Amino acid sequence: MTIVLFSVIALGALAIVFGVALGYAGIKFKVEEDPKLAELHGHLPGANCGGCGHTGCWNWMQAVYDGTEKPEACGVLSADDLKEIGRIMDIEVTPPMQKKSAVRCIGDDTNSGFRYEYRGADGCTAMMRLAGGGCKSCSNGCLGGGSCVTACKFGAITIINGIAATDPDKCTSCGICETICPKKIIKMIPADAKVFVACSSKENARAVRAACDIGCTGCKLCEKICKNGAARIINNLAEIDYSKCVGCGACAENCPRGVIKKGPL
Repeated sequence: MTIVLFSVIALGALAIVFGVALGYAGIKFKVEEDPKLAELHGHLPGANCGGCGHTGCWNWMQAVYDGTEKPEACGVLSADDLKEIGRIMDIEVTPPMQKKSAVRCIGDDTNSGFRYEYRGADGCTAMMRLAGGGCKSCSNGCLGGGSCVTACKFGAITIINGIAATDPDKCTSCGICETICPKKIIKMIPADAKVFVACSSKENARAVRAACDIGCTGCKLCEKICKNGAARIINNLAEIDYSKCVGCGACAENCPRGVIKKGPL
């Protein structure tokens, strides 16, 4: 009994000693946190979407605080939060152009066929590793594997009839879908864009027709019709220069393949 009591007293004494030592160490080596960090924390978007290139909002905020990242890198921030971050850091910030994601492919399961049946791991990256860059007839088209759906933290993307489709009302302009797509067919375009090209194939007309019923054949009709030089054929594919586009819609109305779509998104 005496031995047990002594052991309890000894352990209690050691606990007190260690507790005091740790408390002293905590005070002695305490690192004072800059009040700016607490202020910045109040303006974190909290999405942790990764669209800025960082693993989470906290890491992005730390980079902003360290001066290695610009606040404008976050597409999810509201204009008010961006302004406040600029005030806290005493730096000038420029609100980025509001953008929305656009899927540059309309080769769904109806319009574009399959070269073989895919059976394997989920996700476009896994699908793309197989012959021909995937099972779809068009090697440049959407695989419909849903990597973008998984990556989007806002539920703005769904797979409809074999290809990705975006919901502009849910898109926050984070850009993670553009980054994650292995085919690079999802692009961020101006939110007020009136037209966009829903195709990514740069193959010649014969190859496009063989792979997809409605892919861009580079016919140059849009280029001829556009009076402002906004529509151009580059590497067999229609492209829109939004700095010149006035949104008249003539290119979309006259596209024989229906590849140029009218917006806004």
